[in-house]
Amino acid sequence: MFLVNPHIPILSTAHVPPQSIQWWSQELRKIKRFVELSDEIFDMIIKSVDGFPISWGKASKVREGLTAKRGAQDDDFNDALKRVTFHFCEHREH
Repeated sequence: MFLVNPHIPILSTAHVPPQSIQWWSQELRKIKRFVELSDEIFDMIIKSVDGFPISWGKASKVREGLTAKRGAQDDDFNDALKRVTFHFCEHREH
């Protein structure tokens, strides 16, 4: 039987804030202080935000870098596994 503590929140993508600049700006626009701004001022604010959320292009570059790094680590790990001998028979002497 598995028990879940109802007082400890479960990590879920449902609780991750929007990370796309388009989604983020749409959600930000719903906040009362931003609703009251003119479109021109709001757009100036959005354009002046730097670093978060990242653009699609930057996200793609970061992902490519992480994928390449992970691929190299996988290759190193696989090479190391090829050099190890495994004995699965418990009666075999070493």
